[in-house]
Amino acid sequence: MDFTKRNRLLFFKQLKKGTLDLASASPAAIGDLLAGRQVSIRKLFPNPDETQEIEIRDRIRTIQAKKRENEEERSIETLHLAVGEVTWDDSSGSATKQSTGMVASPAAPLFLVPLKISTSQGREDYVLTAAVDEFEVNPVLVEYLRSEYKFDLVPKQDDAEDVDVTIAALAPILKQRLSGLRGGRLKNSHVIGNFSYAKLAMVKDIQEDLESMSQHKMIQAMCSIQEAIASIRGHYVDPPLDQPNHVAPADEFLILDADSSQNKIVNAIIERRSFAFDGPPGTGKSQTIANAIGALVARGKSVLFVAEKRAAIDVVIRRLNDVGLGDLVMDFHGTGHKKKELLDKIRTTLPLLQQSATQTYEAPELEASRTRLVDHSDKLHRKLDSIDLSPYELLCLRSEHEASGNVGFVLSGAGDMSMAEVKALELEMR
Repeated sequence: MDFTKRNRLLFFKQLKKGTLDLASASPAAIGDLLAGRQVSIRKLFPNPDETQEIEIRDRIRTIQAKKRENEEERSIETLHLAVGEVTWDDSSGSATKQSTGMVASPAAPLFLVPLKISTSQGREDYVLTAAVDEFEVNPVLVEYLRSEYKFDLVPKQDDAEDVDVTIAALAPILKQRLSGLRGGRLKNSHVIGNFSYAKLAMVKDIQEDLESMSQHKMIQAMCSIQEAIASIRGHYVDPPLDQPNHVAPADEFLILDADSSQNKIVNAIIERRSFAFDGPPGTGKSQTIANAIGALVARGKSVLFVAEKRAAIDVVIRRLNDVGLGDLVMDFHGTGHKKKELLDKIRTTLPLLQQSATQTYEAPELEASRTRLVDHSDKLHRKLDSIDLSPYELLCLRSEHEASGNVGFVLSGAGDMSMAEVKALELEMR
């Protein structure tokens, strides 16, 4: 987890346009917002001058744009109302140890309340709605104090079971607990902005399952444990490049074109091998992923496809839609998915899966054509016993001589020539 000054959940500072400080806002309007009521920007700032009004609108637009970007690209909700600011003497903490030797003073939001900003009728004003029932204590702050100071900011469940879990009720309790932290203080503040702590869930997963995860051979191999690397490599043998030539059409489910290298990747995935593949833009990575998904689904497998950016998912989904497999996709990237939408999707998809399971596929003409091509390629590259050269290599020799200006020739009876006779003929032609 990032405990450096880059983490705004530990070292918060106002952004040029990406935050909106409510220090000058109406206290009554802030109270309404924290009570779960819809509050307009005009109610928060009832009498701004022209310059202030322009600045507020610019900040709201910037905050909204960042919120949408995080939803679309990272599938996380980041728009929050930050309530309260915690400061303390962190001179001995790892977060303040900079290469310059300077000490940075922490300023961490205490409560994070999910926020929604919408436009009012006529788009003349913005309306704010805080999900006050979904607030949480800043998890990065809680984790930092626990790991650096062995300090539990939030009371244990047994201590807080009779506490009314609201910001108003919890704030004085946490303020009292902060007195046990050197220089711990809670300042009154309310700031609107985007706060991201998506990696915290990963950190908690690792902490809770570290022992079982550390025993997994793949994770051990990723940590350069040679025994695990040898164990994994011992199980995997690269499939031959010509493997697709021998797969029956009824068992091959390529939904898009694929060259030999892409086909090799698909076959390795089907055989449940673990590996990474990469390539420059435009080399068919998304096409290969779509082919792999099609091949696995056809074999009754489910596939989890994840990507950091929404654009990568859209490309693969579009390819699946183009070949009529879009109904098999359960798209969970993004936020705001409703249970009814999920159930409707399952209801639509199940009959399609049952239908596909009963269908058979035969392509005798394709198989015959492929057999002729494979046989032709084998004969072209098979070495002739008498001269240890293939017809392809002989044709290459001919091309070399023609390129050098020598008269072309027709080589008949090559299969009956000895190697010595071929060499003599080659020297003579030079």
